[in-house]
Amino acid sequence: DLRIMNGASLTMEDGANVMVDKGGLTTSNGVFNGTNDYNVWYIGTASETGIEMSGSGLTDVTLELDEEDSKVAIDNAYTINGKLTLTKGTFDMSGKDLTLKGDFEADGEGWMWADDASRLVVNGNASWTDTMHFADGGNTLDRLTLNFTGTNRHMMLGSDLTVKDVVMTNGSVLIYDNTLTLTSDGTISGN
Repeated sequence: DLRIMNGASLTMEDGANVMVDKGGLTTSNGVFNGTNDYNVWYIGTASETGIEMSGSGLTDVTLELDEEDSKVAIDNAYTINGKLTLTKGTFDMSGKDLTLKGDFEADGEGWMWADDASRLVVNGNASWTDTMHFADGGNTLDRLTLNFTGTNRHMMLGSDLTVKDVVMTNGSVLIYDNTLTLTSDGTISGN
């Protein structure tokens, strides 16, 4: 672990990369300054996020774990301003909110995991590069919000997904050979 102690600070410069494997980045009354654009990589056997995801300059996040069935669990609500790339492993947003403002990319071994307390907000400025797949057993959302900027923008869904509320402000969901299920107390709203 890298712990930022009382009176100390860690500042991300533009283009800095944080690589997390096994340990984590924590603070003990120290200061994490993530206002410049920086990227985070979860590799090897990383298992949870920390303060490295909390900076307003967080740009790209990449998951490249040793095993396809390994998970990195987010510990809070986060916004990713750039691209979320899932090369190998599962990005677990159980009970948390995740806002994606950029692109989404995934290989065949990269998965999302969510539960009925999770909220996914898509605020991108372009259609996604790849299709998002939710893992079996982790394919439920409390709310899915689409608010792409521009016209003809979409996210692609490549797995079954159950959602309570779908808010379609701008953009569309393309579903490929799967089922999007709205819960009995759910709603679809928007333009």
